[in-house]
Amino acid sequence: MGRAAAHLFASYGATVLITDIDEAGLAETGHQVAEKGGAIYSYPANLLDEGSIAELVATIRKNHGTIHHLLNYAAAYEPRHGTTACTSQDWDRIVGVTLKGTWLATKHAMPLMQTNEPIGQKGWRGSVVTVASAVAYRGGGGFVAYTAAKAGILGLTRAMAVDGAPYAVRVNCISPGLTRTPATPLVEGSEDEKRIVDAIHLLPYMCEPEDQAQAALWLSSDAARTLTGTILNVDGGWTAK
Repeated sequence: MGRAAAHLFASYGATVLITDIDEAGLAETGHQVAEKGGAIYSYPANLLDEGSIAELVATIRKNHGTIHHLLNYAAAYEPRHGTTACTSQDWDRIVGVTLKGTWLATKHAMPLMQTNEPIGQKGWRGSVVTVASAVAYRGGGGFVAYTAAKAGILGLTRAMAVDGAPYAVRVNCISPGLTRTPATPLVEGSEDEKRIVDAIHLLPYMCEPEDQAQAALWLSSDAARTLTGTILNVDGGWTAK
């Protein structure tokens, strides 16, 4: 999903800064976006290490001046264990990357956003988008740590929205349904895909990474200037089913 967002934001003229602990993945995304003429810069960082995040934001400030939009796509979803099989080590890594990492990235980016010149009709200064999941509402048997982390994102989003509002920083959340990513390796058009989609979505198709990117783009735009603390379910109707 992060790669799709990088492509989309770059296509609208944004200077895109991407970070990941996976340097090979960073390089591939950077190459793809740059090949299409996008302005993109890659910065490796470890979301489990607050010092790494603080250094990243300092480097961005030095090299690019500021941050206007922060998209928190990073998540860990493996191994998939239920309540009794999940280990403390698995829990700490999955919740650490997914929930704590979102908080840390926002914690260090938000002060930089507060110094921005006002943007748009209402004069907001920055926008943060977090990423939850439909399993935060429906439960997710077999991957207890991931489900807990994504449920935590909902509360974290609202708390950060309250903290950001006095400084004109908006914080909103997208909550994806079944989306075509490495976490859901279903063959497009296969019987397995149809069976699973029919079981959980109201709409008869999977979400695509580009659907999630479009939602993030809208939440980051002046069209969403009156939204903060909002959870946008981009889930094919999963939460309503």
